[in-house]
Amino acid sequence: MVGSSLGNVAGIMYWAVFMGAGIWMGLRLFRVESRGVQVLIGSVMGSFLLQWLPLLCSIPAGFTRGAHGLAVILLLLLVFGVTWYTLTKEPALPAANQQKHPKRAKGKRSASKKQSKIERVDILFFVLSAILFLFFCYLLKTHTIPQDETGAYYTGQATYGDMNMHFSFITSIAEQGFFPPEYSILPGYRICYPFLCDSISSSIYIWGSSLRLAYNLPMMVAFWQVMGGVYLLAGALFRKWNGIITWILFFFDGGLGVLYFLNIFGADGTKNFTRIFTEFYQTPTNYIEENIRWVNVVVDMLLPQRATLFGWAVLFPTILLLALALRRKKRSYMVIAGILTGGMPMIHTHSFVAMAFIGAIWLLGTILQETMPKWMEQKPVLERGIFLAGFVLLNLLSFAKLSETTQLSDNLLLGLALVNAAFITLCCIWAVWKGWTQVGTKSAPSAGRQLVILWAIFLGLVLVFAVPQLFTWTFQQAQGEQFLRGGFNWCNDQEHFLVFYIKNLGLMFVLAIIAVFRASRKQLWRIGPAFFIWFTCELVLFQPNSYDNNKLLFVAYLFFGMLVAELALEAWEKLERKLVVRGILLAVCLVVTMVSAVLTMGREAVSRYELYAADEVKMCKYIEEMLEPDAVVLTDTRHNNGISSLTGRNIVCGSSSILYYHGLPYQNAETAVGQMYADPANTDLLDQYGVDYILVGPSERYNYGLADDSAFYTRYELVHSEGDYNLYRYQ
Repeated sequence: MVGSSLGNVAGIMYWAVFMGAGIWMGLRLFRVESRGVQVLIGSVMGSFLLQWLPLLCSIPAGFTRGAHGLAVILLLLLVFGVTWYTLTKEPALPAANQQKHPKRAKGKRSASKKQSKIERVDILFFVLSAILFLFFCYLLKTHTIPQDETGAYYTGQATYGDMNMHFSFITSIAEQGFFPPEYSILPGYRICYPFLCDSISSSIYIWGSSLRLAYNLPMMVAFWQVMGGVYLLAGALFRKWNGIITWILFFFDGGLGVLYFLNIFGADGTKNFTRIFTEFYQTPTNYIEENIRWVNVVVDMLLPQRATLFGWAVLFPTILLLALALRRKKRSYMVIAGILTGGMPMIHTHSFVAMAFIGAIWLLGTILQETMPKWMEQKPVLERGIFLAGFVLLNLLSFAKLSETTQLSDNLLLGLALVNAAFITLCCIWAVWKGWTQVGTKSAPSAGRQLVILWAIFLGLVLVFAVPQLFTWTFQQAQGEQFLRGGFNWCNDQEHFLVFYIKNLGLMFVLAIIAVFRASRKQLWRIGPAFFIWFTCELVLFQPNSYDNNKLLFVAYLFFGMLVAELALEAWEKLERKLVVRGILLAVCLVVTMVSAVLTMGREAVSRYELYAADEVKMCKYIEEMLEPDAVVLTDTRHNNGISSLTGRNIVCGSSSILYYHGLPYQNAETAVGQMYADPANTDLLDQYGVDYILVGPSERYNYGLADDSAFYTRYELVHSEGDYNLYRYQ
C-alpha cells in the first residue's frame, strides 16, 4: 500500500503508454474535428483500453504482470492498425464543414467576430476548468489516506464510506490476481459491481506503486474527461457559449438548501451557518433532515463514487461522438461509439442504461428529421403537450402517494414505466421502417436509409460487447427483489413532487420548465432523452438504494441544463443595450444557482476524519508483507476495515451497508463472525469459512463483548501485535 519510487515510476509509465496511445489514435481518427474533441475522445479511448485490455488478457492466466505485458502488445498492434488505416484512407473534409472550419479548409485563420468569440469562450472554459480541476486534485490529496504524525490514515466527509470498498477492490484484484475477481469482503462470490472503475487502478498498483498514486492518477484524468465532455457536448448540440453555461450549471448545481442555514425556515436557532462546516453531512445540498437530497456533482458524486466518475468520463464523450457520427454520417465514428457504449456495463451500469435512453430518443428524432423535415420545422405543440401531460401525471401521483386514503401500487408505477418504454420502442421500430423505405437514388441510398444503417452498426456492436458482460456479471447481481421495482419520486417520501424539486433544484427547476415551452422542436428532440430518463426514474427504482436513481437523473439534468443555457443566451442577446440589467441579472442568477454548491464544496475541503488508526495501519503493513495473498482473516464487519481495504486479503464478511446494496447473501457469514468470536473453541465455523488468521483489535473487542484475548491466546499462535491489535494463526 505504501509502494516504492520505482513502483510509482513503473505504474505511471504503464498508465502513460495507454493514454499516449489513445490520444494518438484520437488525433488520427478525428482529424476533421477540433483539437479539443480529438484529445478528449482519444484520452477516453486510452482509459477505456486500460480498463479492458488487461482484463481480457487476464482471462487465461489471471490478473498478473504477464497479462498486462500482453495487453501492451495488443495495444501497440491496435495503434499500428489505426495508423495504417488513417494513412491509407485520408478522410475527406465535407464542404459544409469547410465553412465552419476555415483554418483547416483554406489554411488561413479567420478573423471574423464569430471566431474571436469562440476563442474567448475556450479560454474562459480553460480557466474555469483549471480552477475546478485544482480544487478536485486538492480534495484527492487531502481525502486519499493522508498520514498524520502518528501514522493514522485520514479521509474526508464524502469519501469516509465508499472509499473503503474501492480500496478493497483495487488491492484484492492486484494482490490475489484471481479472475474473474471475487469480493474480498465476502469470499466465494464474484464481483458483480462495475469493477473496471477500480481495476484501472489495480493495473497501476500491480507494478508496485503506492495505493494513493494508483487511486488518484486515473481519477484526475477522468474528472478532466467529464468536464471536457460536458463543455464540448453542449457546445456541439447548441453553441459554445451554451457549453460554458451548461458547465457551470452542472458542476455548481444546488437548490435552496442554503436557506435552512440562514434560519429562513423555522425558528430553530441551532440551524446556523457554521454547522455547514462542522457537522457530518449537514450541507446545503445534502441535508436529509429537511429532505435536501439533490447533492453537488463534484463532492458528492464524482469524488466518492468512482463508478459514476469513470462512467460519466466515458458516457459524455461517447454521447458527443454519437452526435458527431449522426451529423457527419460517418460509420467509423459510429463504430467507436458502439464499442465504447458496449464496454460501459462493467464501468458504470447506470451510464449504460442512460445510453439506452439516449439512443432510443435520438434514433427516433434523427430519422424523423430526415424523413419529415417540414414537420420538424413546425412549432412543437405535440412535444410540449407530452411534457405537460407527464408533468401533471407526476404531480397527481405525488398527491396519491401522500394521501392517507390512497395506496399507490409499486406494480402500477412499474407498469406505467414499461408501457412508456414499450411505446417508445414501437415508435423506434416505425421510424426505422420509415427511414429504410425512404426513396433514394440508384447511385446513393436515401438519408433515412443511411441513418438506419448507422444505427444498426451502433446497436449491433453494443449488443456484441455488452451482452456477455450483462449475463456474466450484471444479471447475477440484479436477481433480487430489491432491483428494478416500482417506486415513486426515488428518495422523496416526505413532500409533494413539486415542493421537493423547487427546494432541491431551485431556480434551475423553474427555468427548465420555462425553457421547454420556449424551445424549438429541434432543440426539444436534442434534449429529448431528458424527458424519457426523468419520467422513468420517477416511477422505477433500478437498485436497492433508491437514492442512486440520481446517477441517471443527473444525466437528464445535464440535458435540461443545455436548454436553460440556451434560454439564458437568448435573454442575454435581447438585453444587449441594457448593460446594467444584464449585470444585475447575471449576478443574481450566479449567486442563487451556485451558493449552495460553493458552500458544500467548502465544507468538503475542510472535512477530516480518521479512517484507519495508526496501529491498524502498522498491522496492515505486516499482513501485506507476510501473509499469503489469498489468506482469509477473521475480523469484525466494520466498513472501514483496513485488512480488506489496504492489504487486499480476504475477510469472512464485510459491512452489510455495502453487501446489501450489492444484492449479496451476506447474512449467514455475518452471523458466523459473531459466533466465531463468541466461542473461539468451536473450530467448525473457522474450518467452514476457511479462516487462516484471527484479528482481535479494539473494534472486535467492542462489537463482540471480548474482555480480553485470553481465549484466543491459549488456543492459537500469536504471530504479531501492534498496540491493541493482535493477529493469531489458526491454520
